[in-house]
Amino acid sequence: MILDLDAKRAARAEARDELPTVKFNKKTYQLVAELPLEFGEHLVAGRFRTAVEILLDDPKQVEAFMAGRPVMEDLAEIAQLYGFGGLGESSASNGSSRSTSRPSKQTSKRVTR
Repeated sequence: MILDLDAKRAARAEARDELPTVKFNKKTYQLVAELPLEFGEHLVAGRFRTAVEILLDDPKQVEAFMAGRPVMEDLAEIAQLYGFGGLGESSASNGSSRSTSRPSKQTSKRVTR
């Protein structure tokens, strides 16, 4: 069996009616149709300007976008448009685990106040 990613990508493009758009710092920016993996690579590595260059459909808008001083939460919100949830946030733990040992003995009778 062969998974034809070219065909899948073409089908996604055909189903899409418009490019994602964000309003930021009183300006409107059109984003790329699909978010390349390299966006996340640059974001995690702290190369935010490069991540924004990948994100914006028009490279001429990078300076204007960066002039708005975006924060990590802004980029995380944008990533959610593409289905990436919780970018830059750690997930919650699933509760505490049961102890497998006995409680330790008191080493001193002295009480701190």
